[in-house]
Amino acid sequence: MKIHVSNPGLRSRTGIQASLAAVSAAISAAVLVACGGGGGTDTGTPPVVTTKFTGVAATGAALAGAAVQAKCAVGAASGITAADGSYTIEITGATLPCVLSALSADGKTELRSLADPAGGNTQVIQINPVTELVVARLAAQDAGAFFTGFDAAGAAKINTAAIQTAIASVVGTLKGGGVDFTALGNPLTATLVPATGSTAGNAYDQALDALALKLRAASTTLPQLAAQVVAALPSTGAAGTVGLPPELLLRTAHADCAALRTGTYRIVDVYEQDPARITYTTELDAPTLTMRFTDGSKDQGVSEGGCAFTFSNGGTKVVVSQAGVLVVTTSRQGSSKYRYSLAFPEQAANLAALAGSWNLLQIYPRGSTPEAPLWDVAVGDISAAGLINGMQICYRQEPCVVDSGAPTGVKLHAQAGYEFVFSGAVTEVTRVFTYTPGSGQPMLVATSGNGALIGTQRSGLGLRSVGDNWATWELTVNAQGVVPSSFALSNFEVLSVDSVAQSYVRRSAQDGVQNTLMMNKPRTGFTFRAPGTATNSAGNTVNVSEAYSMPLLGTGVTVYGGISNQAVPSQVFFGASILRP
Repeated sequence: MKIHVSNPGLRSRTGIQASLAAVSAAISAAVLVACGGGGGTDTGTPPVVTTKFTGVAATGAALAGAAVQAKCAVGAASGITAADGSYTIEITGATLPCVLSALSADGKTELRSLADPAGGNTQVIQINPVTELVVARLAAQDAGAFFTGFDAAGAAKINTAAIQTAIASVVGTLKGGGVDFTALGNPLTATLVPATGSTAGNAYDQALDALALKLRAASTTLPQLAAQVVAALPSTGAAGTVGLPPELLLRTAHADCAALRTGTYRIVDVYEQDPARITYTTELDAPTLTMRFTDGSKDQGVSEGGCAFTFSNGGTKVVVSQAGVLVVTTSRQGSSKYRYSLAFPEQAANLAALAGSWNLLQIYPRGSTPEAPLWDVAVGDISAAGLINGMQICYRQEPCVVDSGAPTGVKLHAQAGYEFVFSGAVTEVTRVFTYTPGSGQPMLVATSGNGALIGTQRSGLGLRSVGDNWATWELTVNAQGVVPSSFALSNFEVLSVDSVAQSYVRRSAQDGVQNTLMMNKPRTGFTFRAPGTATNSAGNTVNVSEAYSMPLLGTGVTVYGGISNQAVPSQVFFGASILRP
């Protein structure tokens, strides 16, 4: 563009001409800027960046013709997968992080994934069942809901550390269920080649196929597994929620009991005093009810329906809680007495998993009847390094006192589980085992020749509602250490609730007796029943014993201790109540 002006040499330079010259120069500068001139002057406008995602959408088999969407903190785009499940999406001006979704052509399968904000503007992002689990674990909610409602708060959850934590958790869960993805690295970005008519799938594809087979054999859907992955997070799992840990959902179940799954079970004899016989493992094939022990022997079970079973030709009775905890009554060879044991799926020991505040119900053999229970409560805190701080003994309504003989720490045992560490002259050997159900809150069982402890992480108990009803199996060890040969059946209903006193009245369907139970008394995490009398359904007056119960959070099992004869406080009892399905 050119601007023509008069030749200043043809006339004298007047003030008016000088003014016109100045105006002309200003106009020229403005025009140069408008035309993109100015010798590289910075306009302040950043360059526009294109973000590109490529990958494969697959369930194992490629998702051909699937609709792929990407939502970013800023920006969105969509595309369609090719016959091999591959896709490419480009987003102009996007701000990471992003979440992605693939909806199959028939609309029956939808899977999610995500892009690390530190991964740059060109990333490979796979979309498959494992990435679906990673998104659910990271978001601590349903992956579909997280994608649909993706916003600034959702974007804030996605960072490299959170992604790595979610991946480690999901891969660990899948490995515990029998499918190993560890060698593949990051499942969000690892190379995925799905099998097609002319191409064999790579190791990633084969692992996805193995996962699909596990889910089918276990009669578990991917949404069910994802929901349990979320429920197992301590931040989301409700203390009252009873269910299996997610890895067990990949194992085959018994036809009459979804909570009984194939795998290795740790059996702990609560009252055994011989250290060599306190604990052992068995391999259980759930569909066939076959137990195989380390000495080569095996035991065949028979279903009684509803998660109740018999083994050893009827000499052993087993009931299974909805979280996979087994409570067992069995007779020892050559003895008419029945013993009380607990069993649960074996899990890897991890000191950090013990961190927190604990309630422990302790059971001690005593007196002339070595198996008779004396019980009390211990409370204490365990650090992530296994240090036990401030353990106290609390009996009945009495104030807690420091336990001078308490263990000072927990360490990994050379064989399995943990071992208590004692200072001073104490030399007893203890074995400690934990089991974390689907709620994410672990239970603890410790035993030695001097007694046993059953524990749960300390948490306030919520008040029941009027009309609540539940059915249980009951197994009680009396003051002489006698365990019945079978479980008693009970049914309860809540008649009234006192929100001020934090108590409720329940009625037993078996005898019509009504009891008042007080929550979080005498300590947080316990329920108290005061001694007294009540009237049964026949109109007769019956004695009600003093009792203290401690729910093992998320397991469907409650352990309790009490005094059956107020005039003789040594007449104590101990037992377990197990929710029936």
